[in-house]
Amino acid sequence: MKKHLFPLLVLSFVVMATSVKAATVIDYRYTDASSLSQTELDNARKQDVLFNHQSVGSNIITGLDTMKKADPGRYSISMKASQDISWYDTYDGINHFKEGANGAPSGKISGKKNLVATYNSKIDVAFMKFCFVDVSADLDALWIEYRDAMEELESTYPNIKFIWWTMPITINGSQDRDSFNANIRNYVNQNNKILFDIASIESHDPSGNAIKDSGYDAMYSGYTDDGGHLNTSGQARAAAAIWHLFAVTAGSGGNTVPTPTPTQTITPTPVPTGSTLSFSDILSCELSEYIVDLYNLGVVSGYADGTFKPDNGVTRAQMSKFIVKAFDLQVNTGGTKFPDVTDMSAELNTYIQTLKNLDIVNGYSDGLYHPNYIVTRGQVTKYIVETMNEIIGQDLTELGLSSYFPDVATNSTFYKYITVLTTLEVDGERIIKGYSDGLYRPDEDLTRAQMSKIVSLSREYLVSAGYLQ
Repeated sequence: MKKHLFPLLVLSFVVMATSVKAATVIDYRYTDASSLSQTELDNARKQDVLFNHQSVGSNIITGLDTMKKADPGRYSISMKASQDISWYDTYDGINHFKEGANGAPSGKISGKKNLVATYNSKIDVAFMKFCFVDVSADLDALWIEYRDAMEELESTYPNIKFIWWTMPITINGSQDRDSFNANIRNYVNQNNKILFDIASIESHDPSGNAIKDSGYDAMYSGYTDDGGHLNTSGQARAAAAIWHLFAVTAGSGGNTVPTPTPTQTITPTPVPTGSTLSFSDILSCELSEYIVDLYNLGVVSGYADGTFKPDNGVTRAQMSKFIVKAFDLQVNTGGTKFPDVTDMSAELNTYIQTLKNLDIVNGYSDGLYHPNYIVTRGQVTKYIVETMNEIIGQDLTELGLSSYFPDVATNSTFYKYITVLTTLEVDGERIIKGYSDGLYRPDEDLTRAQMSKIVSLSREYLVSAGYLQ
């Protein structure tokens, strides 16, 4: 059984070595890795890279993994989310972290600086990326902070190659984000830096045509399912560009444009197809990728007004639907039903009764289910872990794990369940994690967005372990 244990923080930046005499820009013209020679790829994969990121960075890591699986001879590369400083002693490749939080970009910068201070003797290349939601910050001030931090890092650690990044974009144009990215591009060109222009990569269609919305850079709709995160096509495009970047930092070329630069034609942003974008209220939600994942699996469908309401609480009835559908549980409607669910829809009755028959849910002391009660962050861990136990045929709470949340006492009802989900990882991402203050807040109401993440990652864990298709 494949286990994903002890996740690491993901940083949005990468580091490598040697000095570059002229600005090097990896943009939309470098999204076909087939032009790289085997020698260039072999040299590229030998570097020790540090990458600090959040969800779009995870999309890129997924794209690199997909390339690796499709053609390991060309695109094999070690990738790990690990805080073990000795990892670089054994492996070359990408160690990635998630320092900082979306919507608070200054924390990502300080997190990057701390990571480099810790790993500087081990790494060749380092970079971090912002997220499209960071557009809500004061971008003029953020630009100055980012520029000064990068210059300080380059001066302090001259043997590391630091990669500058533009801010990722969405299908909606933004004057502030365009201005921020223009500042980065201009500074890079004037000061001979290396730039990974993710905004350019996202804002050109496969033919090289520029996509605009209200005159500002906008993501080509074919690269996203939710308007901001990268889908399979977008992941492949960004991952191929990363290989070009690594070829450059390895000093083996990689910056030769694989095809003639096409004439850029400004085109209106295509209307995204597919119902994943029908949720009009999830674009600014940092957990939207998990909502989209569950939508594509047929687990969630949203409300009649076309919204998902990600910040709403999850009722006990809704929770039962999430779990039965996401984990492909066999429906079982036999047995005595809770007396307070008989007037609910037949569909919800089916989900509730299925979980009751599996002893995953129980009623309250009054014998009722209370389907409209809101599930707490503590309660959901019990429902998820007991569902996983049912599927695996093993009690995961008997692994002897420990929780590190100061607000989750060892004698708490949910302690053993919380420890399981804070330990299990999927590609370096813990199934659950606390807030920035180090607390878990088990008595706090669970939101629909949070439920989507927990269910999506738990399901993915079981798929990777071979228990689900």
